[in-house]
Amino acid sequence: MARIALLLIGFALLGCASGRRAMMMHNEAAGGGFTINVRDYGAVPNDLQDDTAAIQRALMDARGNYFNGRNAAGSTVVLPAGQYDVQGLEIYTGTTLRGEGQGSFIKCSTTRPAVSLKSHFTHGGIAFVNIENLSIAAPQSSCIASPGTCNSRFERLAVSSKEVCLAFDNYNQDCLFHDIYVSQTGSGAIRLVGNANRIDRMDIEGGPAPNYQFVKPRAMIDISGDGNEISGCIVEGGYHGIPVAIKGSENHWRNNWLEFDTRPDHVHVLLEDASMCDFDRLSAGPGYVIRMRRCSGIRIGELWQSGDRMLDAFDLDEQTGGVQIDSVNAPFDGGGMDSSRVHALRYYSRNARSLVPNPPFRTDQNWASTLAPPAISASSPNEKPAWAAQLSDGTKLATSIERKDDHSGWRLRIDVPDNPKSAALAVRVPVRPPQEFVGATPFASWRIDVPSAEQNVIVYCQDDSTEFAARCTNSLTAARFPRPIQAQGDLLMTIPHAKPGRYYVSDVRVGL
Repeated sequence: MARIALLLIGFALLGCASGRRAMMMHNEAAGGGFTINVRDYGAVPNDLQDDTAAIQRALMDARGNYFNGRNAAGSTVVLPAGQYDVQGLEIYTGTTLRGEGQGSFIKCSTTRPAVSLKSHFTHGGIAFVNIENLSIAAPQSSCIASPGTCNSRFERLAVSSKEVCLAFDNYNQDCLFHDIYVSQTGSGAIRLVGNANRIDRMDIEGGPAPNYQFVKPRAMIDISGDGNEISGCIVEGGYHGIPVAIKGSENHWRNNWLEFDTRPDHVHVLLEDASMCDFDRLSAGPGYVIRMRRCSGIRIGELWQSGDRMLDAFDLDEQTGGVQIDSVNAPFDGGGMDSSRVHALRYYSRNARSLVPNPPFRTDQNWASTLAPPAISASSPNEKPAWAAQLSDGTKLATSIERKDDHSGWRLRIDVPDNPKSAALAVRVPVRPPQEFVGATPFASWRIDVPSAEQNVIVYCQDDSTEFAARCTNSLTAARFPRPIQAQGDLLMTIPHAKPGRYYVSDVRVGL
């Protein structure tokens, strides 16, 4: 009898092992791992019951091992379509959690992350984790949280959470976040710390859920580290705050779209302690600026400028410099050509449909009358006549010639007294090109400093009717002549509704 009992126990144990193997289908195409269906472990979709234990058993059976830098054949845990209610899952090295599209839905209603990446070892070491092809909602926490992982992939996901949706802290490397839709997040889409990661095709929109008290994160996309790439992403919707924050070196920004309510900070992109980072295209202007703190070597391929002044698109601290822009796409002229910290190689004027290089001149010729002390006067027939300044109502103004602050030349100082009629300030600068260049379309440059940053300038080309496509003040700017140059005539620079105060005009130049 004892022998028969032992045989029965042996058959029972063999049956249990066979059943466990039956639930784990061998997947040779995936490199020797297994495919596990959570329904075989007791998870029932759409029954509104807690499926944590069943799915966690499947994940524990699926664990791969990670030894000496090599990934042993892990397994794939499959979630058939339906809603699975959990209290927080843990996924380990070498494991893939895969749904059947957005119809596979994990909902976690506790304060634990819906899915947490865990290590086999107390000293860390999480790698080769894949979560893909499903939806995750965490009304009280985050969707996916990682204390640090490498060589992991997160693809084709739809996520929504009260906290930041994807919280990847400490250090993460060589991870891919691809084709992820983020909606109704209460505190940011992704916070990623680490190097050589890629975020591709992340779509963030929708605004926070009605029951979320939106806690403004540092940014919707918050990246800290080196050599990361963000591409093909959309950040828009009913959120307030900063769309993107990047900290670190050699990070790359490609083919992204930002359409975001930047209140209350009015910051479109935040860069901190960043160096040698590359952005193919950014939009900025008054109300949504690019803020840089302790940054150097930043390159922007194209800056789409919405305001009149290129420098108004930036908020720079004193420790930031070496910012290069390949092309400024400006409504008029842009300005900022003499900035020591932001250098633009060229300006495209949308109004004039013309391209102005920086610097615009190929020769040393200047066909405009120049300033030199003690005064400018037509003392001989060969000298160019003097500059003249007055209000449009005929009021003569006090003027003087003085050195520029950087001692690189001279400038005309104009003091405007009370101006009760809101007359325009008009400054005439004579232009006399050589006869052989009459009929050419040269460039003109100038700098006009005004007491109020809200004031713009209108410059007329050798008559009082043809305008340059220019509005910028308080920095050096340039524009191409709007028509062929004549043998003589004045550049007429006007400041509409001139406010009382001190004005300066300098660096006026016309030539090729």
